Amino acid sequence: MSIGESLWLIGQTKSYCQAVKIKSIRITIDGKEENVNEIDITDEVEIGIKFDKNARKELRIYKDIE
Repeated sequence: MSIGESLWLIGQTKSYCQAVKIKSIRITIDGKEENVNEIDITDEVEIGIKFDKNARKELRIYKDIE
């Protein structure tokens, strides 16, 4: 994932789908929160993502892979 990348927010229980772009990414490294431009997620990890639009809670994030 990287800043500027397009993702889809999809509701699992309600009919909801929204295209968004990543504005910022935060991750905790050695107990300190840091902003990063991109991140490769290979294991389960908690990150903070800010989108260009407001997002609802309890959505799944999907990425188009070409």
